[in-house]
Amino acid sequence: MIDETMRLTLGVTKALSDIQRLRILMLLRSGELCVCQIIAVLGLAPSTVSKHLSILSAAGLVDFRKDGRWAYYRLPDVANGQFVQPLRDWLVKSLHDDRQIQSDWKKLSTVTACDPVSVSRRQRESGGALGDRALPELREKKAPSGGAGSPSTPRDGGDTENTLYKKSKKR
Repeated sequence: MIDETMRLTLGVTKALSDIQRLRILMLLRSGELCVCQIIAVLGLAPSTVSKHLSILSAAGLVDFRKDGRWAYYRLPDVANGQFVQPLRDWLVKSLHDDRQIQSDWKKLSTVTACDPVSVSRRQRESGGALGDRALPELREKKAPSGGAGSPSTPRDGGDTENTLYKKSKKR
């Protein structure tokens, strides 16, 4: 018979054994996110993201709240997540310089510049397209051929956050 501590430990290690769940945990360091925002950054199907979030929730690694039809996820408060705080600290230290995590952070800043209603609407309007197919602003930009300040290089560095925000305001 497995005692409760062993069951909790197995649940946490299972939750940490998937790259997508690690990406979600790293995204949630920025604060509470709507599921549609997580879907946009990861570029995964809603059902896949939902399954990953339920595993993280069952392991006590994330908290969630419902607001009507919207679901929001966040990292647990320190009081509720005392057991997982050392794990989170280790993940941050270990994955801070990871290229995928850095890319996710860039995408997240673009996605959070737009309200979740707009992100969700654009996902629906694109016929269920995921990630950068629904939100083209998430595509990695190739380095321009011109030098800094040349006519082919935007002076502001091609700020996709403002572009996405302006587009969402027009709709």
